[in-house]
Amino acid sequence: MIFVMDEFWEASKPRVNGLVDSLKPHLGDIPRDKLLDSFRTLEGIYEGMKDDAYEREEDHIHFKDQAVKMEDIFKPVLQSYLIQRSLQLTAPNGTPMSLSSARIDDMSRALYDDLERRRGLRRGDLKPAYSPLTLLVRFIRNCEEHVAIKPTDHITGKRSFGNIYTLCSLFMLAIYSYTEILQTWVDTESVGNVGSTRTI
Repeated sequence: MIFVMDEFWEASKPRVNGLVDSLKPHLGDIPRDKLLDSFRTLEGIYEGMKDDAYEREEDHIHFKDQAVKMEDIFKPVLQSYLIQRSLQLTAPNGTPMSLSSARIDDMSRALYDDLERRRGLRRGDLKPAYSPLTLLVRFIRNCEEHVAIKPTDHITGKRSFGNIYTLCSLFMLAIYSYTEILQTWVDTESVGNVGSTRTI
């Protein structure tokens, strides 16, 4: 599984790098830093999963650490877009929401709503193909962090909600989702920019 993940990352990395580089000229300092943070997190998870000790023996603490970092791939890239576009998230009661405390789902909805507006599309025309991934990441993260008695893994015999197979699969799905967000953003920048400040 590590070999498959390794090959997948090496094949995906040039495209991801190219998309990040395409966006840099469109970004101010803070959004650019957020975007680069998200890429560094993605790369860091890959490096952490290549750890020789983890390959030799499953470690539920290492699994939890890497699973928890998965959300940190998506939060900064979404924040990067929202900050660059000066978008203000609002709670259902109309009060402004801080991006640091906003949920990934809310930020993702705001991003896709704005991308649709910029392209002149109807609401719902741009659908994120990998949006359920964040639900899966959150589920595994919450299980690892909050469930006291974990099930016994049928492969390793250890108590955990996942193992290296789960983690590698999550990582590869994360790359698909991350690439989709960046590609949609890049495509929209090439179409043109309509407006600058919106309240979502």
